[in-house]
Amino acid sequence: MTKHFTLLSLFIATFFTVFSKDNFEISPIDISSLNNPTARLNVAGFRYDQTDYLVIQPKSNSENYLATNNINVESYLGDGFYLISTKAIATVSSLQKIQTTQIGFLKSEDKIYESLKNTNLQSNPITVLFASSISEETILEVAQTIGFSISKIDNVNHHFTTIVNKSQIEKISKLPFVYFISNYYERKNLLIQESNFLTNVNEVENTSPNGYNLKGEGVSVGIWDEGTVGSHIDLPVASNIIIDKELNYPTAVSHPTFVGGCIAGKGNSFSSIKGLSPKSVLYYYDVLNDIVDEVAQSKTLYNIDINNHSYNFAPTNCLESGLYIPEASDLDKVAYNNPTILPVIAVGNTASNCATSDTFSSVDIGFQGCKNAITVGWLFTDRTIVGNSGRGPTADGRLKPELVSKGFGVFTTLPNDNFGAVYGSSFAAPQIAAIAALIHQKYKQQFGVVPNASLVKSVLFNTAHDLGNIGPDYKFGYGIPNANKSIFSIANNQFFEDNVSANQFKIHTIAVPAGLNKLNVTLCWTDKEGSPIASKTIVNNLDLKIVTPAGDTILPWKLDPSSYKNAAIKGIDNLNTNEQVTIDNPLAGSYKIVVKGTSVPFGPQTYAVTYFNQKKEIELTHPNGGEILDAGTRYAMRWNANGFDSLAKIELSTDNGATWSELITNYNIQKESYNFTTPLVSSSQCLVKISSGLNEVISKQNFTIGRQANYGTINAIVCDRKATISWATVTGASSYNVYLFLDNDWRLVGQTSGTNFTINNLSNGKKYYYAISVIFNGVESNHSLSKTFITTPTACTTTNDVGIYSMLKQTGGRKFTSTTFAGNERLSFIIKNYGTTTQNSIPVSYSLNGGPVKNMTLTDVVTTNDTSIARYTATEDLGAVGNYNIVAWTSLPGDNNRNNDTLSYKIRHLANFRIILPIFESFENSNEELTNYTFGINGFDYADYNPEFGGRFRTNEGRGFAN
Repeated sequence: MTKHFTLLSLFIATFFTVFSKDNFEISPIDISSLNNPTARLNVAGFRYDQTDYLVIQPKSNSENYLATNNINVESYLGDGFYLISTKAIATVSSLQKIQTTQIGFLKSEDKIYESLKNTNLQSNPITVLFASSISEETILEVAQTIGFSISKIDNVNHHFTTIVNKSQIEKISKLPFVYFISNYYERKNLLIQESNFLTNVNEVENTSPNGYNLKGEGVSVGIWDEGTVGSHIDLPVASNIIIDKELNYPTAVSHPTFVGGCIAGKGNSFSSIKGLSPKSVLYYYDVLNDIVDEVAQSKTLYNIDINNHSYNFAPTNCLESGLYIPEASDLDKVAYNNPTILPVIAVGNTASNCATSDTFSSVDIGFQGCKNAITVGWLFTDRTIVGNSGRGPTADGRLKPELVSKGFGVFTTLPNDNFGAVYGSSFAAPQIAAIAALIHQKYKQQFGVVPNASLVKSVLFNTAHDLGNIGPDYKFGYGIPNANKSIFSIANNQFFEDNVSANQFKIHTIAVPAGLNKLNVTLCWTDKEGSPIASKTIVNNLDLKIVTPAGDTILPWKLDPSSYKNAAIKGIDNLNTNEQVTIDNPLAGSYKIVVKGTSVPFGPQTYAVTYFNQKKEIELTHPNGGEILDAGTRYAMRWNANGFDSLAKIELSTDNGATWSELITNYNIQKESYNFTTPLVSSSQCLVKISSGLNEVISKQNFTIGRQANYGTINAIVCDRKATISWATVTGASSYNVYLFLDNDWRLVGQTSGTNFTINNLSNGKKYYYAISVIFNGVESNHSLSKTFITTPTACTTTNDVGIYSMLKQTGGRKFTSTTFAGNERLSFIIKNYGTTTQNSIPVSYSLNGGPVKNMTLTDVVTTNDTSIARYTATEDLGAVGNYNIVAWTSLPGDNNRNNDTLSYKIRHLANFRIILPIFESFENSNEELTNYTFGINGFDYADYNPEFGGRFRTNEGRGFAN
């Protein structure tokens, strides 16, 4: 079955703004008047160069619908509105072919971001979004006409940046092909990092502040998506493995690359841009063939328990929200038969289709209707719901989504080492999958086995931060997950697992301390698959209740599907396989958690119950210890109010609390976030403090603020096998660290107090990533966003410049073959003249294994860019098996460049053990990636690699091309 990727329709790999009906109005036009010369219609608002740029809302909210009717879509504006273009002479005939709700054009004032409308500044950095068909030449022409200079044109994502005054902003807004003008922020807020803070992953990913250090290590996650993952420094081959790659074409790599980065992007390019579970191993499948069978097989073949599905089978039709289709039943069956399997599903992005239900009953059709999965909605950064985020109830009245996370503007990996912002529930779901991977890692550390999916769900739902109505609701489900509290529940054994039969009761007792703000208890079970033709999908029906120390019975939250807007009430739930009880300000004492097997036709039914004691305290979550923040950068401070409703003072210290600077007073603590700009300091002794009356909270441990190098000034000048990196001075910095990305990790290659550094002995034609960090007051900053260079033999020259190019012949030896070494080997070196002056007397030296230096003078005439061979008459004993380390160098008087004078080389003399036939070799015994000739490959010394031009050897098959 071919799946429909409507979940992909809301990502754009750059910044954009979704317009909603509340944010803008269109000036309506009657298209018939365009052919009426007496109508005197003013076309200046939408016509430019004989092309009309109009906004339409088709009755069928589908780009394909417009494309099949030959309508050129310039951009999707959100809420079913599209910016389109047509030749002026064809506008009427083109638009008469389609059914529309509205046709008009954007008012110029509605194109301008609110804060820019009343600006009094003469210099306003702005980003201007324009129609995708507009050429760079047109942009440059209008810039010259209006009188401003372009800072940058992005022809891929169709926006440009500039600095203009108010009058120029107004003139730009009157251009028909411009559809939005916003502030331009040079210091970007890296939005996958924002997801990290919103879900409290920052509190568990490192040793500070809570001692967990969880990054998903040892956990495999399956990604079912459009095609294969794209090439990216943050998604190395060894941990991003392609299994099923039938959808292997260029555009198919984008979406899985976005999703993969959200889960396990390494943050190699920049430390703040990383997934929430960066050490997980990802396995990629496409969405052809039988996905359910592949999910079952992935458990057997690759131990994949967590799988992500950011696609639908069809958008919601608003009458069959989250329909329980046969494939959903099949996936529930796989999960029921394999209790550790946890599918995570994106809810969908088509809620605006369901205006008659106020966008409720808008869960997409596909696996979204599964009862044994977590279905995920998407949020803005301020934790409000995005208008197009699908919401329940399902067709049979169940709660969907169960969780939400940030999905608007998630900054993540794009193919070919790029980054960009993406939009949709497609990118909220993988964040939940990543947090599930962290729970798996912690559980395996503690108990040595994989947790059941029912426990993972129970922990996530029980500790989620409630949003929207009190209790679960059809917009937010149980809320946004809190990774720190989830991990705390596992670490402190705040859960029970058991099974129950029909009409049987199981009772679990917990002691609740005094002074709590809330007690949360959640029951989850992985139910037997339901029937698509049944009125309810639930099969085994369990019920939860809590008995207090006073003998009162508290029932779980229950929603009414027929009154989907109403808040949940307490009652008996006969629809869902997840039930939650919350008790505000609980009395201290012994509480009974009662689980009843109300109807268990297929039993016994296993279940998980988790509980969490939330203290009445202000709970600081970021920055809370261990973070490295960039100086002069805007961040969101975050906390949980946990019942407090008062005004607070927020302060910052950069000297471990000796002194405090006030950031704001009388701030509403229930906002639970505050945006602040870090000062231009460099300190590892930073703390923040929030105080309200006698209640005070301080960062659990110190965090760091570091001074960054100016990214725009970092450059590299390349030569033959070397590169000189330079950057602008950071006033007050004592030194700078220079990093190269080698062997899938950043390597410190040097430190200098100056502002340039030369790296030698590189390989010509290879792409290198490099970055700079600043050391200021003894504190190292985050390293800069990475840049790249490629060294070439003829990139630069000097007058007198010679060096060791390579060794001659002695690549390696193998016993009992023609390559074996003897006790009288002579060494030779290729000497190259890199300079512009001919040389005929070049001193050459070498040392073997740190022994005596052997000297000679090469008297051959060596012209510019030519080579000659320095042949030694002295001999060396290389007969024994082992490694021989050689250092060779030239000593030309007046050499203008000493950086290429020295060569370090290792000669391997290998043993040659007898091979017993037959022999089978998978080449998977070590992780190797080779592009140059290699004598004796690690893990199988009997094999050499000798590539043709452009060849590559890898032990993991990888991203959909031959190796």
